[in-house]
Amino acid sequence: QEHNFQKTHPSEEMIFTKYDYESIMHYGEFAFSKQPGVYKTMEAKHRKHLFEPYDKPGLNENDIEMVKKLYKCE
Repeated sequence: QEHNFQKTHPSEEMIFTKYDYESIMHYGEFAFSKQPGVYKTMEAKHRKHLFEPYDKPGLNENDIEMVKKLYKCE
């Protein structure tokens, strides 16, 4: 599971325009924690709360745009 938290290298191609804390693909604060609710595995900058993907209503506008770019859709 460690590979899920690797930082990308600046030279890697990115199709995204801005960081999206609300993305369905973004892990929550306690993802993969040995003691969820006690030990956070990550903490957001700017004091944002990181919700688990299952607590999100679904794809947001940015998620949809990223899928369209990945699959070259209009």
